[in-house]
Amino acid sequence: MDDLLTRIWSDLAARVHGPFSFRFVLQPLMGLIYVARDGIVDARQGRPPYFWSLLFTPDSRGALCATVGRP
Repeated sequence: MDDLLTRIWSDLAARVHGPFSFRFVLQPLMGLIYVARDGIVDARQGRPPYFWSLLFTPDSRGALCATVGRP
């Protein structure tokens, strides 16, 4: 298992300097932007944080999972 993790990390480190290296910066940055935007919208509409509600309110878990990807 240690060899597998070492190989994965070394392969990822090698790709940072290759083609498409900018995606290692751009992809997480875009994810953070979308998460922050949706969190602000939820807060303005008075909704609780999605992940917190998913974990700690089991009675609303089904409704939350059914609305994923829907406005």
